[in-house]
Formats: sequence, structure tokens, C-alpha cells
Amino acid sequence: MNLGFINNIIKRDLPHDEDEELGFGSAFDAATTRLINEDGHFNIERRGQSVKSMYLDLVNMSWPKFFLVIIVAYLAINAVFAFIFFWMGVEQITGIESVSPGKDFLNAFFFSIQTFTTVGYGHLSPSGLMTSFVASLDSFVGLLSFALATGLFFARFSKAEAHIEFSKHMLLAPYKGARSLQFRLVHLKDTKVVGLEARVILSWLEYDAEGKVRRKFHRLQLELDSIFLFPLNWTIVHKITESSPLYEKDAEAIKQKNAEVLVLVKGYDESYGKEIHASASYDCSQLIADAIFIPMYETTTEKTILHLDRINDIRLNNE
Repeated sequence: MNLGFINNIIKRDLPHDEDEELGFGSAFDAATTRLINEDGHFNIERRGQSVKSMYLDLVNMSWPKFFLVIIVAYLAINAVFAFIFFWMGVEQITGIESVSPGKDFLNAFFFSIQTFTTVGYGHLSPSGLMTSFVASLDSFVGLLSFALATGLFFARFSKAEAHIEFSKHMLLAPYKGARSLQFRLVHLKDTKVVGLEARVILSWLEYDAEGKVRRKFHRLQLELDSIFLFPLNWTIVHKITESSPLYEKDAEAIKQKNAEVLVLVKGYDESYGKEIHASASYDCSQLIADAIFIPMYETTTEKTILHLDRINDIRLNNE
């Protein structure tokens, strides 16, 4: 997704007691719909006139789907040229004798593949001016196709992705004699990420003076909003003080406000030499009260072991 707006939000240095505006607007009063899905994508469906980018679709789609598109395009292009050669007559191709329509089409198809890939085994060659012209066009399309495919492969491999996983739940946990809102994240990829910054926005519904429902946004002050290195997991903590919009509110009161916690994270991946971004969202159904996270790592005399599969491990206070 395009997270350019996240850069602008993170770079701003607004006081913590000022409302944040994320681009949804205060009049966005959907009571049952979250603003951002758990995977970080906007929970918005675009309808009507919109601009599509084939390049972005090919770069961002999954690898299985990408290979499927490449294979289908490869077969379709050669099938088109095979039909042209078949229509012109396979006797125009030296080394092919007409046997049956099905066999002739297959021979024309494999001749197109040899021309398209510029392999040219030698026993097949065009005969005649028109056949040579179509074969030249076939070869030209093949060169362009492989150039485009190579560029797409490079773009996909060189794209810096934020393989940051967020815990499935956020907790109302005790912290330094008070309560706190906590969740944690970890980097799944074995690359060095530095200068990680986080911004957490609380969104909730509230009635204004006219009795209309308005959505409010407030940046939550964090105990630590940036870390220089990110070798382990990071538990993000918002201590609930009198200045917090969550002050003296239990889990039920937070749910009645239809609250949603929006998380915006950015850092620098030294392996790719690029900035990475990640976002996530927690709604009230993911809030667990009176619980704490179980540590994800253990230390030995030789090394520290980080258990990535323990990111969601919690313990209730009454256990």
C-alpha cells in the first residue's frame, strides 16, 4: 500500500494533547467499521472511476500469482503467433510438413516459441517474405517481453518490505503503579533495522454539541516512541495518566466508544538501504484487560534466543 501519508504524520512534531488528523475526517462516523484492517490496509473499497497501474499490480501481487500471469502471457502471445503462422500455412515454414490441423497448429506453436525466445534450433526457418516478416515481429515481441519480465523481477526482488508482525491483541496491563495500553511487534526478517519510530493514534466516536456523532483522533503518548536498534521484540507502552483519553476507563467503556488504535511504524533497513513502513490497527474485540505479555526471548551463556512464535503469548493476572 502507499504509505506516503504515514511519513508526513510521523515527521510532524505535534504536542501530544492535540488531536491528530489522519485524513479520514471527523465526520467519518461509521460505528461498526474499522478504519484500517489488521494487515495495515485501508478498510475502504473504491468504486467509480479510478486509475489502475498494471506495473504496481504486477510488482505488488503475490509470487504465485505473478508467475501465473507470466506463464499465461507467454503461452497466449505464442498462441497468437502460432495462429498467424497456421493461417498463412505451415508449408511456409521450412522443416514442417502439413499433416493435420491439430498437428500443424502445434508445429506452428513450437516454431513461434523458438522464434520468440530466439533459440532457433535450426531445423525450422521461415520461407517467404510474409512469413519472415511475422517471424521478425515475433522475435521483436519476445525481446520486449523478456526485458519487461526482467525489469519486473528486479523491481520485486529489490523492493524493501517491512516484515514486521504485530501481536494479535492489545492489553490493558499494569505498569509502574498505574495502568497501560500495550501491544508488541517483532521483525520477522533477518535483516538489520535501525532508527525504528512508532506513532500510536487513538480513534473513537463522540457526540458534539449539536448531538451529532463525530470521530475523534488523539495521539497517545508512549513511554518510548523510538529505538535505535531492533534486534528483539518491542513492546509499545502507553501509560494511562490523567492526560490520556483512556484515563479511568475500563475495557467496557472503551468498547462503548467504538475505539480503534492505529499504529504507524517506520524504520531504516540497512540490507536494502531503504526506509520501510508498517501499519496496523486494533479494535475493541482485540482488547484484553488485566493481562501481561510473556517474554519472547531467553538468554544462554553464548547467545540470546528470540522465539518469534511467542509474540501472542500472554498471561492473565489471575493465573
